[in-house]
Amino acid sequence: MGHFVNAQMDNSPTQTTNLNGYQDLISINGTVQKSSVQAILSKGRAYIPARVVLEAFGAKVSWNADSRLVLVATKNGLPTLTALDLKQLRFQAHIIWLEGSLPK
Repeated sequence: MGHFVNAQMDNSPTQTTNLNGYQDLISINGTVQKSSVQAILSKGRAYIPARVVLEAFGAKVSWNADSRLVLVATKNGLPTLTALDLKQLRFQAHIIWLEGSLPK
């Protein structure tokens, strides 16, 4: 049973990712590769490894241990965050999907 994730980042063509529950394989645009994390199916929901999928679509994923914040950036780079921003985003994922959406 496959679960499909489609995304378009930075005005690039749409990419398709296929994740199979409880397997360590991921298919990105038809190319199969091994993943260190499995997708899990539980109570009718699919839980996918966000880092694996985001990196497959070309995003860079990093962890700020001080703020306990996950940062996801596209080719535009990481956003510049103030101490207040980090505090407010402490338990949220900060995802920049579209070109030009970085804070000024």
